[in-house]
Parts: sequence; structure tokens; C-alpha cells
Amino acid sequence: MITKSMLPINILGHSTINIIDKLDKFKNKTRELDKPFFIYHHIMDLHDYENFNSFNFFIKKISKFSKFYKNTKNLKRKRKFLYDSTLMLIDEYIGKVIESIDKDTCLFITSDHGHRKSLKKQIPRFYFHNDKFNEMHGEDIEVPIISNINFENIEKNKKLFDTISFSKTIMDILDINISGYIQKNNQERQLIISEHSGRGSFDLRKNLYFTVSGLKSRMLLSILNDEIFFKFYNIINDPDEINDISQDENYKNEIKFFFDFLLRTRKDILFSKLKLIKKIHNPFIKETYEL
Repeated sequence: MITKSMLPINILGHSTINIIDKLDKFKNKTRELDKPFFIYHHIMDLHDYENFNSFNFFIKKISKFSKFYKNTKNLKRKRKFLYDSTLMLIDEYIGKVIESIDKDTCLFITSDHGHRKSLKKQIPRFYFHNDKFNEMHGEDIEVPIISNINFENIEKNKKLFDTISFSKTIMDILDINISGYIQKNNQERQLIISEHSGRGSFDLRKNLYFTVSGLKSRMLLSILNDEIFFKFYNIINDPDEINDISQDENYKNEIKFFFDFLLRTRKDILFSKLKLIKKIHNPFIKETYEL
């Protein structure tokens, strides 16, 4: 647990390691290896950006103040020195890691979710009231992928790409046979789903939130207490998800297809919840599914 306070710096209630203080150890370890290797490099520095558990790390942040002040004057979001200076240090650290590896080494950088302050948080979704979902939707679907490997073929082929697909892609590139453990044909699925139950652990007793994405459309579904709320967007014409078309007759069949897909693939999660539903806020789903 992290001990929260009203101070600009949080004092840790647990022990963490600032990875950027360990660059020499990383470089030395890779030099020692004379055969193929795999390193899973978990960087938590940015997650714990307010924590003061390393004097050396804190001094490095202070040294970035002038650069931070100069380059963030025109930011649209609120400036946060501890966050931005930590980001600067991690950026420098990753640059040094890249310099230390050879051309035969593959590097992949990703995250378990996107930025908490996603611009999609600012989109009004009145069906969801003043709910946490509005904040977390962008986090769920805007997960970064950075690599020295070209992922251009995925964009050209217009394939849906989620975190499971990403793991499979890495294994394919590394020529690791996973056929005995996982079905590779799942990589080219029609739709992909992200889900959560608010911040913290996934708990079926809480409200549930789903985002179902296709190449051209996206459905947002929220189960709040005993009601189901919908949003539907044409993400080709409306990538910022401003115009909700969940009530548009022209998209009736597509909305039902998305909902059916969600029911089929998440039936273990949804079965108990749906028995308690008293109201569905969509005419096309309502006419199909009797409560």
C-alpha cells in the first residue's frame, strides 16, 4: 500500500525500486549473456511518481525542473512536475537501453493500460451519469505499443490488435512455438473486448463496463445496478466518439451483432448479472431480449 498524504510527495508504505537507478546492472547483465535471452523489464517508476524512496532519484527529478518549466508552459492539461520529470527520466533511461542493445535484439514497450487523463475522459456520456466509466474508457483502449520491430503489416491488413494479439506477435517474431498452449487463430477475431468494474480488483458484485471494438464501430455497454446502458459510435467518421448512434435504426443489426458477441464471449461473467436486470436502455436490444 502507498501512504497517501496532502503533501506533494507521498511517503511509501512499501518498498519499491527505481529502475532508472539500475541501468548499469541491466547493461552488465546483457553483456554477460552469450546466448539468446529474454528479459521482462517491469518499470514502475511512473506509477509511483509521487513516492520519495530514493534521494538520488529525487535529485534527478529536481535537475529536470528548468526543462520541465520551459516545455510545459503551453500544455492543455494541468502541469504536474513530479509526473513529468519522472517521465523525462524514464524516456532518457529507455534511450540508454536502446543504445545498449544490438541490431539482433527485439525491444517491445507496452503497458497494462493507457493514460489515466485520456482525452476521452472529457467526452460527456449522459447515459452513464457521473460515473467512473467515463474516466477509464480511454485507459482501456489507448494502450501504447513501441518497438524497434515494424508493426506496419498489422495496420495495412487492418487487423484488430489487443494485448493477447500483442503477446502472440512477440512469440511469432521470436520464433517460439505456442501451438500446444494457445489457439493462434484467435488473433484474427472480428471484435475485441475490454472490461473493468471500476478501479481496483475486478469484482462481479460491482458495476460492470465493457467496450466492444470493431474496425469501423465501437459499442460501450455499462451495467449499473439493475440497468444496462449503451453507446455506439462509427469510429471511422467519428473517431473522437462524440455522436452516439445507439438509437439509430440504420445501425440496428450491427448493434445487435456487437451485443450478441459480448454475450457469447462473456457469458460466464454476464449470466448472473443479466438475471437481475430490470431495464435495457436500447430499443433494438430491448425488443430482442425479454427480461
